[in-house]
Amino acid sequence: MNTVKEIYDELKDQPVKSSAELEQLLQPLLMTAKREYQRGVNRDLSRHFIDGVFSRQLLINAASMLSLTEPYVESCLQQDKDHRQEVLSEAERITGKMVDALTDAALKHNHSSCALSNFPDEHHPSPETFKGVLVQLEGLRRHWRQQVIQAA
Repeated sequence: MNTVKEIYDELKDQPVKSSAELEQLLQPLLMTAKREYQRGVNRDLSRHFIDGVFSRQLLINAASMLSLTEPYVESCLQQDKDHRQEVLSEAERITGKMVDALTDAALKHNHSSCALSNFPDEHHPSPETFKGVLVQLEGLRRHWRQQVIQAA
């Protein structure tokens, strides 16, 4: 199993020519982020660091995943300067889907975790907790967009 860094190093020099290519190229980052979420939850549980594990691990792994997508998106923007807005919109759609998929995977993991069943707020996060996390994820996405625009 590769770490996010190993996957990044492996893929960073591949040219990206289309949004479909970009989406396919970024899928290993999503798969690794899902696995890292589970590892982070397990690590936190083993250290008895339970309060807020859902939001903490989801935000950590979403931020890491988004930051690793930046070079690929920047490459797309630089390759297609005539269609920057369309490329950026498509990249936002792709990374948005990735964040949504990571969030879904985190919820499924927590709902099915026997270890988290002893901690109801983490096993089934409340609507208030979930709304708070969604607001923070949106902030990560805005920050990601600003970083990509500044770099490209």
